[in-house]
Amino acid sequence: MVGRLFRAHRRGGLERLAAFVDAHHFGFSLLAHGCLFFASYLLSFVVMDPLFRPEFTTKTSEETFTRTFALMVAVRAVVFGYHDLYDSRWAYVSTADYLNIIRAGMIATLLFSLAGVLWEPLRAPQRVLFLDTVFSIALVCTARLVCRVWHLRLTQGASAGRSKILLAGPSARIGRVAEEIQSDPLTPFEVVG
Repeated sequence: MVGRLFRAHRRGGLERLAAFVDAHHFGFSLLAHGCLFFASYLLSFVVMDPLFRPEFTTKTSEETFTRTFALMVAVRAVVFGYHDLYDSRWAYVSTADYLNIIRAGMIATLLFSLAGVLWEPLRAPQRVLFLDTVFSIALVCTARLVCRVWHLRLTQGASAGRSKILLAGPSARIGRVAEEIQSDPLTPFEVVG
């Protein structure tokens, strides 16, 4: 950890920011997911309003949104945490992560629907729940894909002159080793898989 911060101090501003985010990735990931969940739920209600115009907004949809958004974001946050989606680095997102995002998004919607069935004030329209599931999955997957592409573009120039290595073994252990190798700009190795 201290070595990472020392190396980050010698690098440029963007690399220092990336190192800071990397050191505190759980908190940033939780905050980013919470914002994305809120945005997807809000977008679902906006799309369901007639003609997207404020003068046609109904009091019922506003009341439903204000009553239910906190629980929806909390349920999604817990389910995504249960599926270990806050532990992975967005720069190394894989197909397995996308499948976990889809699974967690659907389970969170089912749990929230169940809460609405059990207690009337938490009930939201089915169309809103469907749209929220689609939007939350799309927003989270897109955000992770953008981070991966951005990371690949930043590291493409840095990989010149490095020896390419292939790591094999249990993914939990190898993932940490790969992240450590890739985070060190002075290492003579580039992890290719």
